[in-house]
Amino acid sequence: MRLKTAFTLLSLTLLSQTAVANENIIGGSIGYGTQDFNLKYDANDGDTVAFDIYYRHMLSDHMGVEAGYTRSYDGIFSDFTSLLSSADVSSYGGPRLSLYGQYPLSHGNALYAKVGVAYHDVDYKMNNVKHNESKVGADLQVGWEKRFHNGMGINVGYQFADSSILTMNNFYVAQATAFNRLS
Repeated sequence: MRLKTAFTLLSLTLLSQTAVANENIIGGSIGYGTQDFNLKYDANDGDTVAFDIYYRHMLSDHMGVEAGYTRSYDGIFSDFTSLLSSADVSSYGGPRLSLYGQYPLSHGNALYAKVGVAYHDVDYKMNNVKHNESKVGADLQVGWEKRFHNGMGINVGYQFADSSILTMNNFYVAQATAFNRLS
């Protein structure tokens, strides 16, 4: 019930924004972090290299909606930990949908947060048999963004993703481009 009330209040807040920015942003990130898998047949922990592409539509000067796709592959330490586990996770990924909010610090500098849901699709091999599991979970991100006059921007951030099969902590750098406001 609390979750439904929170979503209703958030929706009303977004709809009541008077300044509609109509700015469109496309971007991508690369990150490195940790992953913990709780799979049907085994658990597997290690590191991850994650890639993310996204499109954001700004509803106001400080709030927007973002759709993205994250894909992640094992890092070097995951290869070692897979020797101790019977499950060998090759990759995971999936689409995500987030609400985006920013707090401006100065012209072109802002702190931001993304709160959303993600579909986690995990491919792994166990005893030389391929398996796949998927679940919907949370995707939370916070970071700092520097936007230049030409619309280009750089970001540094932290991402936390969680579902019943996956917990991921990821630090990333990103580049994004803002398109001119629509008339």
